[in-house]
Amino acid sequence: MGQIGASLALGLRHQVRVVGFDVDPRAAEAAALQGIPQVGSVEELLGATSLCVFAIPAGALKSELSRLQAKRLAPAAVLADVCSTKLDIDEAVTAYSRAVDGLRYVGLHPLTGNERRGIAGAEAELFRDRTIAVSTGEATDAEASLAVAALLSSGLGARELFVNPALHDRITNFTIQLPHVFAYLTSSFSNAVDDSSLLTLLSGNSYGDVTRVARSSPEVVASFLFANREILLESLAQVEGRIAAFREALRAGEARTGELLAGFAPRHRELDLQAYAKTFAEVGQLEAQSVAAELEEGRILATSFVIEADRLQISGFRPIGASG
Repeated sequence: MGQIGASLALGLRHQVRVVGFDVDPRAAEAAALQGIPQVGSVEELLGATSLCVFAIPAGALKSELSRLQAKRLAPAAVLADVCSTKLDIDEAVTAYSRAVDGLRYVGLHPLTGNERRGIAGAEAELFRDRTIAVSTGEATDAEASLAVAALLSSGLGARELFVNPALHDRITNFTIQLPHVFAYLTSSFSNAVDDSSLLTLLSGNSYGDVTRVARSSPEVVASFLFANREILLESLAQVEGRIAAFREALRAGEARTGELLAGFAPRHRELDLQAYAKTFAEVGQLEAQSVAAELEEGRILATSFVIEADRLQISGFRPIGASG
């Protein structure tokens, strides 16, 4: 019942029945006061829902999956998570599914959030017009992932992007994790300034933009940094080399520094998107896998899912010039 879990409940409670659970009694009480009924355990939650979303850090989720696997619990509910790394969770769920028959899993990563901690940062509109990555890994049940995507797009106004978990982790390493590292590093310099009023007066927009996420929970940030640590360590090694290049450029002069900055400047422009609508026949697991694969391959941002009889109509956006 932190920011993401409570926001999901608040955003969906007018469309479906929601219940929650938190190991912290204070968080559970705060959620109940917000109108989110609470149950007493994970097992009770799994028995009371058709979709159970784990909104907890990656390390905690893997421990919980191990505990449930040891109990050989085969929940009827579809299990989903909202961790910011996907490959490690996919591997953990795959191990779980080998021990428990019939497990259905959907891996999610909402690309949203704010720096306010816990349920104090929860908002019913937190996901509107924001992208939710849907993992297409080995553990993900394609049919369930399409159904969950339909619920999130209709209930939350979110956009779904189906993506391979390894590719997801490789890219979010520098779009999410590295920026958090730099935010805390920059904040560490400002922490040495005793005169807070002078710091405020001399801070431009760039300082606020860089350090905003450093006001997030250090425990939560440490969790997703550690979950993607192998790729992050590779990136940090590259950062060390590029910082050394900056030092050399500054010693060489202004012109060389400008050349280096030009080489590092963004080359990717905003995606040029075009609207599309396509109807897929949806009659079984094989077709569901085909639909999910096509959404992933086309880099499609799906914005709505309409199920009529045995057909699923998906509307959204694809980059102009994309094949398919």
